[in-house]
Amino acid sequence: MVLARAARLASRWIGREEDVQLAALGVLTWAGIQWYGRTLATNEWDDLGAMALVGLILWLALGREPHRFPGMSERAGTLVRRAGTNLQARLKAAWPRIGVDLVEDPPFARGLPRLFWAPGVALAAFGLLFIARPWNDGLELVALARTWAYPVYLLAVGLFWTLAVVVGIFGLLLPFALIWNWACATYRGHDERRKAESRRAMTWTFAAMALTVLVFPAPWAIGAVGWLALATVALLHHPKQPNLSVIWRPRHRAERHRSTEWRTLQSLETMVIAGGCTVLMTVPALGALGESQRELAPVTALLRWLVCLGGLWLTLALAAYRLHFSLNVSLNAPSTRNPRRIRIRGGSHAERERATERFRRDGWKVLDAEDPRLRVDDMRVTLDSGAELESPHFADLSKPIAPELLENDEVLWRLKRRADLRSRRSVMKGLKAIFKEAAAGLRGPGTGFIVAPHQWFMLGLARDIADHDTTEDRSVEGFLQPEYRAVMTPRARHHLYLVLQSAGVDLIYVEDGVGYRRLALALRVIFELFDRHGVDRRVSSRDFSTVHGVHAIVHDVTPDNPRVSETYPEPDYESETRARILHLYRDRGGEEGRVDVPVETDGIPLLV
Repeated sequence: MVLARAARLASRWIGREEDVQLAALGVLTWAGIQWYGRTLATNEWDDLGAMALVGLILWLALGREPHRFPGMSERAGTLVRRAGTNLQARLKAAWPRIGVDLVEDPPFARGLPRLFWAPGVALAAFGLLFIARPWNDGLELVALARTWAYPVYLLAVGLFWTLAVVVGIFGLLLPFALIWNWACATYRGHDERRKAESRRAMTWTFAAMALTVLVFPAPWAIGAVGWLALATVALLHHPKQPNLSVIWRPRHRAERHRSTEWRTLQSLETMVIAGGCTVLMTVPALGALGESQRELAPVTALLRWLVCLGGLWLTLALAAYRLHFSLNVSLNAPSTRNPRRIRIRGGSHAERERATERFRRDGWKVLDAEDPRLRVDDMRVTLDSGAELESPHFADLSKPIAPELLENDEVLWRLKRRADLRSRRSVMKGLKAIFKEAAAGLRGPGTGFIVAPHQWFMLGLARDIADHDTTEDRSVEGFLQPEYRAVMTPRARHHLYLVLQSAGVDLIYVEDGVGYRRLALALRVIFELFDRHGVDRRVSSRDFSTVHGVHAIVHDVTPDNPRVSETYPEPDYESETRARILHLYRDRGGEEGRVDVPVETDGIPLLV
């Protein structure tokens, strides 16, 4: 072939034969595409040409090589894949080291990574450029690009439509995925009801999508995206929403640590996604308005419809997910004030009113006398005007008592104590159920569990995932079912939050083989210290010396000191995390080497 022969001759002076063939083919392709673009009278088929060009690049990146030029095709694919690898490496190098700050003492200086606010700046610049320049001028720039750099124009259009189609399809499928996840979490253990409820919700969602198609104007969709994004950001910054401090530091630069708020990152993510959807919707929509003088190609019209509809539903699904998550967190956050609850019955109306006022002054929440929705840690008091006035130290509060007893502080203290004990029983019972489920279904890798019912971002028991072949790569991933809110009352989690906050324990790591019984003993030690010393006592490792079979270590995890010891298994916490963690290991006696042990067998039936 002439091209191959010329390449072999040129390679003697220039370099590799594949490079010469690739350069020659690139020049000829550029010239051919440029000539073809100038001969087109209209740009109806630009979109198809752009997608064909992107498809060719992907074809080369996947390593597909034609039969005629195997060496040249392999070289082109290598260059494309190398460019992708370099881009991925640069993004990874620019991505900062991120961790969680549960201590916040001393606080770090506030700041936001450049990689996080760069997309926002780019979208803001696009918006200002779009506002400052009329669309007709933009069409003139497009015509100039088509005339003098048609291949570059095709590549830009192809990348734009590829991203737009991906966003559109993802936006149309995301609501159904969220509905299925919601059904699986809500109706766990009820397969038939889960399928029925998810099918019903998906049917209504599909009907809403069909209705959107029938009454779909692009300007309305663009405005809806903006309002949904603003509503989501406002909800994230609601005063009752719990917050979290995030630590970060550049990966390859010796700079000091900085921190930012979790809701700030979530708000920025929401605005970037909504802004990107708006850009992807604005360009096709306004392009359609500017091209009303001619008929659009069917493929172009279909792509514009898909982008606008997918962008709208992507933002809608994101807003719905944020709304559900925010309401769930704000209503079930352990840090939210959750007073003790009591129900008063019996006695006259005036006596019940005086008792209600007395309990409310003391910080209680008084339930309606006929309210059937009682929790396991709710208290009940029955008044009887004819009951004998007993000593407040020995009065049986489970029986009807005289209304005058409630004026005594000793009686209120006894009721508070009983309410706290019931909350602790709810915590213990819930942890027992969770560990029973975890032991029955645990067959995968890992060395232990992360227990934190008092943290709002820990929805359930977390398993540290460890590779069988290495002991260095561990991370906390996912949550085991059931969740904490399903087996513990909100008051119980709030009480545990107060106790562990006073003890200075942010997380609890339980090694395999320790099990629920020894965890319960360790928690009883913390409860006892709280009852004895109040909020001014932080636990230490020696406080757990009475818990037999456990080697307890209270470790302050910091960016400079992330691990307890190289001999003990533990999760590989985020490199920039700062927290105070209670580690419960099996007591190995004098040996501190790592020994493989079977999984906790509580709750697993014996094969007899």
